[in-house]
Amino acid sequence: MQPLASLLVPLRSAWDPALTAEGTLDPLGLTLIAERLAVHMIPGVRERQVDPRWLVAVCVGAWVDDGFEAERVAADGKSPPAMVYEWYLVEALIRAGLDESLAALPGRNKVRQAIERGEPVGASNYLKTPSVFGLQGVYRTLATSLGLIDADGLLLEAGAELLHIWAVECNLRGFISGTGPGVDFRHRLRALVEAGLAASHTRRMNPGDVERLTLNLSAYAMGPPVCDRIWLLLHEAGHQGERGWFLDRLSTAAAGQILAAQGEAGVMAWLLGQAPTADIRLWLEAVQAYERFGALIQQAFKSVLWAAQPHPVPLKILAKAPPISQASARVGPWYEASARALERLDLPGLVEAFEQRFASLAEATGPASRWLDRLISHHERIQAEKPPEGKAPWIERFADDRVLVRPRYRLSETPASGDSLRFVNQYRSHPLRRFCEYLGRAES
Repeated sequence: MQPLASLLVPLRSAWDPALTAEGTLDPLGLTLIAERLAVHMIPGVRERQVDPRWLVAVCVGAWVDDGFEAERVAADGKSPPAMVYEWYLVEALIRAGLDESLAALPGRNKVRQAIERGEPVGASNYLKTPSVFGLQGVYRTLATSLGLIDADGLLLEAGAELLHIWAVECNLRGFISGTGPGVDFRHRLRALVEAGLAASHTRRMNPGDVERLTLNLSAYAMGPPVCDRIWLLLHEAGHQGERGWFLDRLSTAAAGQILAAQGEAGVMAWLLGQAPTADIRLWLEAVQAYERFGALIQQAFKSVLWAAQPHPVPLKILAKAPPISQASARVGPWYEASARALERLDLPGLVEAFEQRFASLAEATGPASRWLDRLISHHERIQAEKPPEGKAPWIERFADDRVLVRPRYRLSETPASGDSLRFVNQYRSHPLRRFCEYLGRAES
């Protein structure tokens, strides 16, 4: 029997800097509307997704979970079979030396550190929120959107079909059911997961385990049949949005060149001239209008981050900077243009959310210093609303309307004027282009 004290010690994950840092992202709250726009037109795709061939590994995880009784978790009381399987898979990829070629593999750094310390991989040293940032977590939204798994992570018919194609391609017939060369791999994988559930961490794998997991489940192990099936799934009708059209356009050599040279702003402008439907045209126009507004207020905010240091500076002095004076003069019309473009999309609650968040900035009456005060107040409100209990603002206020940027947020160089031409947010052009590349569909 375990000592009582050991039962009272909470399970802690190894420190994850990216997840425990102060609120250093999105200081003006521009991401919320952008995400609504992106998810509406290109469902399931997220910016952190890199290689859609990992969908096979997600489907195998769902199949693993389905093989155990409902609600089965590891001895740690929280890790389901699919998560234990993920620990083994990522560890095998690292031990096989593939981590450098799989730079975007979720969890790679935490697992490498565990291996270097001679520790098995488990909840205590894996990602703090693996259901979001782990391998399966990153690609779960895409797998769900494509109908491979359901909202509870259960394998659906389309997912079983993808696994059948993969099993035939990898000479693993019998892995899902029946007989064939895949039976041994199926039994061994279940045995590893069972042992991991009992121990709450990975157990030692032999070289054959590492080799089979790597050769069969690495994204690089997927051949043309699997890639063709994923490409078809990304295009199939019945999925909300116009993901297939964007994929086809972004697969072209012209799109690749524009994206590399001009970023997403250039690609969206290029796509607008080719929009085949009113829905796509209105969406692209809404994106451009919203980003124009966002870039305007962000440039003004960056100007403060550069100028309000190393000592407190009066708002009247800061307001003389061109990015701030120009934003004060233009913000009203650009706010109205963005609101009208968003309204034409007819998405429930979108315009209301935009107005609730940014209406205070549209009032450009009075001197620029008064508008700058509202911009800083807007930033303070955005920070205060961040979960779980709010974040500190980047700017401190002093008497006589003076402000000072906190040291960690100070800019060392003047914000580039060209920043106003770039998008503040991202709308999936980069991951879609990567999908085309990894599925062998990108023109060079």
